[in-house]
Amino acid sequence: FLRQKYGLVTFYIPVTVCIVFNVVTFMRIAWSMFRRPSTNAGNQQTSAMDDKKKQFKTAIKVMTLLGVTWIFGFFLLIRSNNNIWLRWLFIIFNSTQGIVIFILYVLLDDRLRTVWGRLLKVK
Repeated sequence: FLRQKYGLVTFYIPVTVCIVFNVVTFMRIAWSMFRRPSTNAGNQQTSAMDDKKKQFKTAIKVMTLLGVTWIFGFFLLIRSNNNIWLRWLFIIFNSTQGIVIFILYVLLDDRLRTVWGRLLKVK
């Protein structure tokens, strides 16, 4: 359907609107998250801000991971003579998303690492 007369328009306009909406929503949430001062005092306020920064960095990493995959996917749709390396990049990035999300949210999280260490009796 993308090769037909209005195929690209009926696909890319809704996708572009969704991407712009997601980016604007993400930026508004990040802005409100860092703008509001924490009500805790002293070290707890610094700790809360560090947690927010950590969550924001992780969200940026996941957003980048998911976005890069679909950039390759769009190039595959646009170009009629798809290069094999573009297909391989799309396949590799798409198939490793779950692993990367697992690494970011489970293996790199200190609290979960501590819990799994206690469960597996590893120091």
